[in-house]
Amino acid sequence: MKVMTRPQIFGTGLICLDLIKPVEDFPHVSLGGSCGNVLMILSNFGWQTIPLARIGNDEAGRHILKELLKQSVPTDFIFIDSTSTPIIVEQLQTSNSHSFLLNCSNCKFKFGTSRLLTDQMIRNVLDEGLTKFVELPYGGSLYFYLDRLSRGLLELVMRMKRDYNATIVFEPQNLSLLEKFPEMHNYVDILKYSLSKRTKWISPPLDIPVVIRTEGENGSMIWINGDPERIAAYHVESFVDAAGAGDWTTAGFLYHIGERGLQSKKRIIEAMQFGHALASIKCSYVGPRTVLDVYSIDELKMIAYEIMEGQDISMRNGQLRNPDPNYAAKDIVCPKCHSIIV
Repeated sequence: MKVMTRPQIFGTGLICLDLIKPVEDFPHVSLGGSCGNVLMILSNFGWQTIPLARIGNDEAGRHILKELLKQSVPTDFIFIDSTSTPIIVEQLQTSNSHSFLLNCSNCKFKFGTSRLLTDQMIRNVLDEGLTKFVELPYGGSLYFYLDRLSRGLLELVMRMKRDYNATIVFEPQNLSLLEKFPEMHNYVDILKYSLSKRTKWISPPLDIPVVIRTEGENGSMIWINGDPERIAAYHVESFVDAAGAGDWTTAGFLYHIGERGLQSKKRIIEAMQFGHALASIKCSYVGPRTVLDVYSIDELKMIAYEIMEGQDISMRNGQLRNPDPNYAAKDIVCPKCHSIIV
């Protein structure tokens, strides 16, 4: 029997191509999406990450595959079909804010929509794939992250929990998914969602062991077995861009609880603080993962702990750098009208 030497995380949901358009610079092209960012960050932190995604046989899809392979991330569960690869454009503003473009400006085609795995793809994972990667039913050291849900994915969640005792991490765009699939309450260990006009009046589902509600610059509320805790955000001295900050919060939280799981309330609170500290570092740089071009992982961890201790930190200058210098955003076109997106 194999021995697990590092935490594993399977992930499915929004894995897309990010096109980041600065005010006065060329577009930056990178694998993105909430699920994509969380998995790639944790891969950099040394976890084994296994994405489950559906992409198109197009230039955007080929770039995603290229970036995964460069990071030595398994692509066994990256399914390629006739659909188009999801693309999201982040347009930066002079006011250090950003907007997202999800539709073609020429033909209005919605290219930013995540494509759920089909039932057949999920059956392929269940029947042939899981045992290839899952090394031991280790409980806290095996995770399954998802930000989308379907009846087929619910079956996958059930199998991951039943057969491998995986820690289930659910970060839905809309809490109504819990109403549509009430069975999820029996399997989710960590629920994370953002405070919004829609969720402001919704009571957190306290039957889930850990519930995290992020509130932007106000930090987050976290309920641990029903007990509430307020976790403050950290001040960002040189704020540039918040896109991807929530993904760093999630990845930092998961990294910090790591193999020890959710056994200690103190460690869960520290994990949330660590996630907020990483998010504050990220906010000094454009794009979700540009900070990884500026600091090593050891440096990021050291700075995060210094922030948690209340130390003043001066950030290095950083700039966008495409993972593949030969790759040009002009190759990314609308799947419908074929006009250049940015």
